[in-house]
Amino acid sequence: MNPLVSEFIKKVLQPVKYQKMHPFITREIEDHIESLKENYTEEGLEENKAYQRALEDMGDAEVVGKSFHHIHRPKMEWSILGLMTLLVSVSFIILAIWSKSYTGSGDVFNAHSKQAVFIVMGLGLVSCLYFLDYKVFERWAEIGWCIGILILLWTVFYGINVNGARRWIVLGPITLTAAYLARVFLILAYTGMVYKWGNRGLRSRILLGIMALVPVGITAMDDLFGAVILGSVLFIILVCYIKSDIFKGNKGLWLKILYGTALAGSTLFSFILLKDNTNKLQRLMIFMHPETDPNANGYMYMVLQNLREQASLIGDSGVKMVEGYVSIRDISGDLIFLFIVGKLGWLAGALIISILIFVILRLFLAASKVQEAYGKIVCISIASLVTIQFIFNILMNLGYTPLTSSYLPFISYGGSAVITDMLLIGVFLSIYRRKDIVPIQYDSKNHKFNLLLEKVWVQHPNHQTLEIAKKLASLKVDAKIIEKATGLTEKEVKNLY
Repeated sequence: MNPLVSEFIKKVLQPVKYQKMHPFITREIEDHIESLKENYTEEGLEENKAYQRALEDMGDAEVVGKSFHHIHRPKMEWSILGLMTLLVSVSFIILAIWSKSYTGSGDVFNAHSKQAVFIVMGLGLVSCLYFLDYKVFERWAEIGWCIGILILLWTVFYGINVNGARRWIVLGPITLTAAYLARVFLILAYTGMVYKWGNRGLRSRILLGIMALVPVGITAMDDLFGAVILGSVLFIILVCYIKSDIFKGNKGLWLKILYGTALAGSTLFSFILLKDNTNKLQRLMIFMHPETDPNANGYMYMVLQNLREQASLIGDSGVKMVEGYVSIRDISGDLIFLFIVGKLGWLAGALIISILIFVILRLFLAASKVQEAYGKIVCISIASLVTIQFIFNILMNLGYTPLTSSYLPFISYGGSAVITDMLLIGVFLSIYRRKDIVPIQYDSKNHKFNLLLEKVWVQHPNHQTLEIAKKLASLKVDAKIIEKATGLTEKEVKNLY
């Protein structure tokens, strides 16, 4: 490297506190300087003078360094962290009310201390993942997918059997719902595989489709609701990828293929599931008409219907929930929303729903600000998972879907729910922390355009992509070149002219 360039880069890097970005910044500056230098060399300047002119065009090293520090410094999404902390705190308060209501039961013994341990473990995971480079999940995507599949298979054959269902695995002192843990690995891994394999041709895309169906099929063997959630999130990942700028191919055609395949597969799956399955059909009919079996399978639905009807706007409804088939663990977990409504009133329930909706909106808004494609899709998938889980749980508590295993994000009691929620939020915050770390791409062979871009880049040291694009558009640069240089979509660039 030329000594002048080396000294310039050294001065630029001094204000940049985030040292992991130093190699990327060095490479970016080298490319800029080399592009400018070659231009001046073509004009007849000897190499040393060409470098000097290039460095003059780059501007003051300290100013450039400060602008790099501003754009590349890690950023915390405090609203999401704050809202998550609020919900976890609310969960702890609700647990106190729950414990007080059922002090005579051994099931609630030490519930507070257990939940406290889960929360501390979860916050520890958030802290660790926040500082972890999320790109590691992309690099090891195939291994992550295998781990997710192994967790599901292990559960099928060796999981803890409770009431005829094998959904739990033991990790030291903690018993976790396998589907929740597997989801974390599968969502991160599958996004990475889609990102890496999606443009390798038809065979790779067919293989990606099969690799999405495998975990969904395994999950459906024992947890139909879990399979629906997992399948929905993997479907969203594929939709986001096809709609992204990195996808190569006819987007409209591939979206039609994806939608058609999903619809046909869901229809076939439902037919196979219900065909000649008297037990499932009977359970569905009891859900629709619980009064036909009020003393057995319909009893739980009748109790919950009674609670919904008698719940007041504010305060305790007086309906006793722990009867017959309604267990205390159901109340603290899957049916926590009904417990809140029954003990505190519909106004408290509406407040919880409002906070969760705000969390979801913040998640999607933060995801939209992530520039790097893999990170953006992971963030959207995490936000989608929280949304689907939230909607299904509320609908179930309100009596619109059959009772199944479905926790309320950040609120329900239990290690599986808390730990997996925290894991995903930790990954989300890790991605958001680096949301602006995407250097502007440009064609290194087009020297004249590079010179123009360098001058514009120096005029906008904060690297505001939209501002650079506006400037290039005002200089009548071709729209396709602006798209390539800034990463903006065709529609966004057209709006600049």
